Amino acid sequence: MVFENNTSERSDNADYCEGTTSHDGYGFDGQSPERKSHKTVRVGTVVILAVAVMLLGGIIGCFLPAAIAPDGNLPKDGNALSASPTASVLSGEEVSAGYKTEIVVSSNSTVYSDMAELVEKCEDSVVGIVTDTGSGSGVIVSSDGYIVTNYHVVEGSSKISVYLSGNDEPHEGALVGVDEKTDLAVVKIEAQELTAATFGDSNDSRVGESVIAIGNPLGELMSTVTDGIISGINREVIIDGHRMSLIQTNAAINPGNSGGGLFNMKGELIGVVNAKSMAIDIEGLGFAIPSSFALNIVNDLINQGYVTGRPSLGATLQDVALSYGNNQNPFNYFFGGGFPGYEYRARITEIEPNGAAEAAGLLVDDIILTINNVNYYSTAEINSALLEYNAGDSVIISVQRGDQVMELTVVLGERSGLYTNL
Repeated sequence: MVFENNTSERSDNADYCEGTTSHDGYGFDGQSPERKSHKTVRVGTVVILAVAVMLLGGIIGCFLPAAIAPDGNLPKDGNALSASPTASVLSGEEVSAGYKTEIVVSSNSTVYSDMAELVEKCEDSVVGIVTDTGSGSGVIVSSDGYIVTNYHVVEGSSKISVYLSGNDEPHEGALVGVDEKTDLAVVKIEAQELTAATFGDSNDSRVGESVIAIGNPLGELMSTVTDGIISGINREVIIDGHRMSLIQTNAAINPGNSGGGLFNMKGELIGVVNAKSMAIDIEGLGFAIPSSFALNIVNDLINQGYVTGRPSLGATLQDVALSYGNNQNPFNYFFGGGFPGYEYRARITEIEPNGAAEAAGLLVDDIILTINNVNYYSTAEINSALLEYNAGDSVIISVQRGDQVMELTVVLGERSGLYTNL
């Protein structure tokens, strides 16, 4: 099954999730959701749409040649993917120098029988996170201001504001490290004597065990608590193209809960919430990254600023469109479901000195076709594919270089920074 991540969107994008409902079965506008139905379209509407499409096609035709290469040649001025602005990032030296507090791992055996007491123990360790692209939650993992959240909560953000429980004044957050593959990130705020969560051993979790989820749903309801049970463990779920093994819970999870905490009845953090099912007629399917797995990732991000062992190709890629078959009719996009005469690929625009790509003989302007005999059509696809390998692994990459196709063996290097090339 494929699930969406769970970041709360801004108010100007209230319809961000078509075909979904909130936890009470109604949309965020308070109206009962309607199922999609087949509707007839008037002939006049079709004619108007056809004219509009033709006009739009003409406009596209004027600009298309700049991004598409004739006869399979490399485009000279292909459009690069625009890089998203990012929030302030701590350098490796700052990360190492700033880490003072060990993450607390529990040896507690006390089980809370009073739910209110349990909440009081846990709620101060959960924060709200607001960025320029949305909102989410986080969990304090050290008293001096390190906070774990989801990668998708802070991805591409130029500003991160962190709200502590019971405090309306935000702290400015700086990114310490992120890991797209596991959907984890660490943010640092300048504060002391914070209430850090205690990590529990998620490997000891049992189906049927009572849990609570604490987070910032909708980006507005700080310290919201929901309860439920562990519905499943080691659930294989694909999120944003990455296969993950997650804890399943029926505790209510809503947009904005991403990055929040899933706690057991000892008050131990056993999971970092990161997803829920997003389909009509499906409720009670929330997921969290197991704490025992997350702990190693968080330690790497805090100590190194990156997760050790993540692979690097040592090259910068750019998405481009290549023509083939001398078919350059832009109207095919509208009436044929795409550009039959064009193929999207990723080309190398920069080679990192002394990196894996350089060592393997890859060159600027090479077009990547396959990795281990699997076709890839974009930078994003290649990035996701490489994350399934480890630094030091060998892969066979076929590239188009001019009018030739060749295969090269690449020994992947190691990513060593927050936002590095592939």
